[in-house]
Amino acid sequence: MSTPKALLKPLSAFLISPAAEDHEIFGDLFRRQGWTLGHASSICSAPAVLSENPASIVITERDLSVGNWKDVLEAELAMPAPPLLIVISQLADEHLWAEALNLGVYDVLAKPLDDIEIVRVLSLALNHRHEIPVAPTLAVPPTD
Repeated sequence: MSTPKALLKPLSAFLISPAAEDHEIFGDLFRRQGWTLGHASSICSAPAVLSENPASIVITERDLSVGNWKDVLEAELAMPAPPLLIVISQLADEHLWAEALNLGVYDVLAKPLDDIEIVRVLSLALNHRHEIPVAPTLAVPPTD
């Protein structure tokens, strides 16, 4: 299976998963695309690594050895410039999708993971991350 060409903008992401297979799949895909991927097997080691090597996107397994995706989201919200969060899960049902998106997760990827779907979601997330909202300028009449 071929994957789409690399994004025009560099991608820096961070994967948190206890599953060696997830690290293998994402690691291989990121190497082929020329992207940068940090990784941790648990949420315990993630904050220290992320503070030294900030990522624009964090990808996390739904259930971790300690905690889950909600704990990752909570930790991200404490960051000055929180990365977008993508949750991966074998059990990506409607309940998870609705809850995750309502709480602020960017997207949910269902397992088994598909390279083309991963690249599509990461491309959209990166484009979303780099959109800079422009606040409208209000003309304020001078006060006398």
